[in-house]
Amino acid sequence: MTQEQFNDIKDKLRVCREERGLNKEDQKRNFRVDYTKELAKFFEAERDNNQYEMIKALCNMIVVAINAGAIRNTLCFKISNNFFSFGLENSINTIFCTFDILGYDPYKCLLETIKELNSRTGSWNEEEGKWVEDLGAYTEEEAWIKAKRIESKCVLVCRPNEMLGVPEDTWVFEGRDLIEIKKWYKADYASCKLESVK
Repeated sequence: MTQEQFNDIKDKLRVCREERGLNKEDQKRNFRVDYTKELAKFFEAERDNNQYEMIKALCNMIVVAINAGAIRNTLCFKISNNFFSFGLENSINTIFCTFDILGYDPYKCLLETIKELNSRTGSWNEEEGKWVEDLGAYTEEEAWIKAKRIESKCVLVCRPNEMLGVPEDTWVFEGRDLIEIKKWYKADYASCKLESVK
């Protein structure tokens, strides 16, 4: 990844934060917990040999670090007297190396991750101190599962792009009440393979 690409990712994430009303202070407060959760997801995916989830976790670790201001202005990280910072800098460098080892372009992967993040809606929850997503799913099967959890006897009345007057990216289920489940974009990491690996 070039410095210009890295700056582009940082700028796109800044715009995303601003659109969602997120601030760096809240991101910093949750940084260690969020970063560690993504690291655990990476190790689970590695154990299960699930390359898609490995790439997703790597991208999310970078996003969490950038949003919290843990990655400054350059890709070359300086050694710090702070042990945690030193460990993080080594970890971030390792993440970029891991993209290469797995045969993926980190810039393209991060663009896909940002596209996925931007497809989700939600709001900031002061009580929980974090962004809470609206109900959403990647596939119709997943939307059914989520709708059935809310109301077991619901029926699908509308698919995305199927009916005028209904948001084009929403499944609508009917039971006692209407249940709207937003269709999320799923990052296409397969398209991010390095040319030498395809």
